[in-house]
This record gives sequence, structure tokens and C-alpha cells, in this order.
Amino acid sequence: MPYGADFNDTSEFFIGLIAVGVVLVESDGTIDPETQNWTPEEIDEVLAKVSDGVQWWSDALDTLETVHSIEFVIDDTYAVDPVETPYEPIDRPSSAFNRYVGDFLTSLGYGDANSIEDAVRQFNNAQRTRLGTDWSFTIFVVDSSDDPNGLFAPGGSFSAAFAFAGGLFYITPSSRPVSTYAHEMGHLFWARDEYSGGGSWTDHRGYYNTQN
Repeated sequence: MPYGADFNDTSEFFIGLIAVGVVLVESDGTIDPETQNWTPEEIDEVLAKVSDGVQWWSDALDTLETVHSIEFVIDDTYAVDPVETPYEPIDRPSSAFNRYVGDFLTSLGYGDANSIEDAVRQFNNAQRTRLGTDWSFTIFVVDSSDDPNGLFAPGGSFSAAFAFAGGLFYITPSSRPVSTYAHEMGHLFWARDEYSGGGSWTDHRGYYNTQN
């Protein structure tokens, strides 16, 4: 692990070798109606967006002409074989993420964790160990290809993509552009928003507690 990091520190500093777990989810029809179905073409499109999103960050670092580099190992295990859940995520408010994310983590043996956050950290750390990387995070992509507006149902805190900063995960509808995939990735390494109303210029956080 990076110097000073333990198993809970899965994305503290945005350099080095980074594992990216991509998890595609959709309903199996047992609770919610099955309104979305992943096709091979849609899966390929999502993986291309993830690849382009990580490449944006590599290119951005290259423009600084430092001695550092970022490399990504994309694990598509749960993308080429999407994860089924009783819920149709895009038809529910964004706050329902704990249901399908929790189902996925429980199926992998992390059901005894104290919280979804703890379970994701355990999964991310296992990914880091298995893939031999410095850092690790997870992307949950919900199928929105046949949704009228590509947004979550009203009632949650977010209408589209959202992230849990610092080594956890982000969730995005599949139809969001590459810029969204790259943007949410920054949050996982403590970056804050830079648009009006998205965060204060005076805010600090991250490895160096850097000003926004």
C-alpha cells in the first residue's frame, strides 16, 4: 500500500496505479417492473466512457509535465455480466441506491459490514490487493438507455450522477456523457465541485487539505 495508508484508505492521492471496478445493474423484475435491459452494445458504450474518463485524468496530469503518472486497471467483471437486482434503479429516487448496492455487496460476502460504506471499502481494498494497485474505487452504472430523460425518479437528493468522496464509489445513469464519468471520478479523490452552487471556493479537503 502507499506509505501511511491502511485498508480503509483506498483513494487518497490521485497518482499511481488505480483499480476501477465497473458494476452494471438492472432489475430482474421480481419487485420493480423490468423497464431496462443491457445490450452488448450498451455495455461496450459504458466501458468506452469509463476508459475515456480515466484517460482524461491521465492526459490532464501529462500537461503538468511532472515526474508522476496515473495508470488505471479497469475490472469489467461485473460489467460484461451485469448484476441483477429486484429493483430498477433508474425508476427509483437516487436515495434508493442502498438497496441495489447493498444487494451486490451482500452477494459478495460483505453483508456483515457495519454500513454500505464499510462494505464498499472492504470490496475496494480486496480489488486493490487482487489487482496489485495503489488505490481502488467502484463505479455503479444503472441502465437508463430506455428511460425518457435518463434521470432518477423525483424524491432523492440527486437527479443524475453522484459520488461518495474519498475511496468509495459513484453512481451514474448509463446515458450520461464521458465528462460526467470523469467529473465524478475526481470526487472519489476528494476534488470538490467548481460550478456555482456546487461548493465554496474557500472549502478545503483531501490529502493535503487543499483549498478548492
